[in-house]
Amino acid sequence: MRILVVPAVDWFTALENRVHHLVRFWLNDNEVHVVHIPLGGKPLRSAGGERIHRLSTARTTSLLLYYVMNFFPQLVQITRIIRREKIDIVVTTNLSAGTAAIISAKLLGVKSIFDYCDYLPAFSRYAGVWSFLQRLLRATGELLTVFNLRASQGVVVIGKRLLYHASRFNPIVLEVPNGVDPSRFEKAGRWRPSPNPVLGYVGILEFFVDLESAMRALRLLEGCRLVIVGDGRERPRLESVTRLVGVEQRVEMAGRVPYDQVQRWISSMDICLLPFERSELTESALPLKIHEYAASCRPIISSSLFEVRRMYGDLLLYAEGADQIVAAVNHIVENPKETLKRIRRSFIRSTRTYSWSALAPMYQRAFQRVLSQGREEAQQ
Repeated sequence: MRILVVPAVDWFTALENRVHHLVRFWLNDNEVHVVHIPLGGKPLRSAGGERIHRLSTARTTSLLLYYVMNFFPQLVQITRIIRREKIDIVVTTNLSAGTAAIISAKLLGVKSIFDYCDYLPAFSRYAGVWSFLQRLLRATGELLTVFNLRASQGVVVIGKRLLYHASRFNPIVLEVPNGVDPSRFEKAGRWRPSPNPVLGYVGILEFFVDLESAMRALRLLEGCRLVIVGDGRERPRLESVTRLVGVEQRVEMAGRVPYDQVQRWISSMDICLLPFERSELTESALPLKIHEYAASCRPIISSSLFEVRRMYGDLLLYAEGADQIVAAVNHIVENPKETLKRIRRSFIRSTRTYSWSALAPMYQRAFQRVLSQGREEAQQ
């Protein structure tokens, strides 16, 4: 089967996401093509067997202008790729090039799957435009999301909230949550209790991440340090917060690192954090880092997000704001036996239930269902 993947990010410079992991498994039995949308930055990886098709795009710092200027050129280029490479099925996670890909596939009679892994209209806050244009961008995002849900032949979601939404617009919706490759985290080492633990966060630094509360908690946790691995638009502000709060000497900001180095950084942490602001975006999210923390045998303090609670329940500690983070850290330090039990159970949950090797075949069934639907329609 020839699969065309249209990711939402620069394939080489972005942090590794679910589609990168899935493509590795799809390559075992399929010919995989990936649309590369160059967005700049230092490459973190090279191609691993997938065939890359670079799109020519107009560059602009405005997200709204980027969509307007590039939609039709992307439509033309993706149509050529699908026709030239004789693509059997298109998988997209994108609202710009992804919508163009779904339209191209429909025009050419090729099946498509919309990988609905985030509530995409909420990213209008990410655009850096005036409030009026932000509302316009959000409304456009909502229209495109519904169009993609309706126009694709199948939808794959990461959790129940997105499943409920997608099911209103498409009869074929399957849940394939985010996962982890346990082999890449097996060398993290055993957790050992520490009276002055190192707190850590791995991920993007954007508007929905509340690391400021973690920094304010650090001020109340004598002897503790905070390690932040990742980059994003919020980094300059967070650096100023460390100075404002007076913890700049106890915060290490490592920046973006290649995925192969993430395990080493998690190994240096005693407690892993997922401090997301609660919103329509994060309540429907299931970040990969939750599984990666658990597979690394580290205790986790997370915001109380719907999908995270649904999948991990009482295996994690939940905290929002500086005071609750302090209380959760103290609970871990003062209750090492209980913490070890949580670690063991969350390790089993992540490496068995949420292993990519278990999840990838579920996605294969989505391919089969969509393609078999096409064969049935052709026979009729």
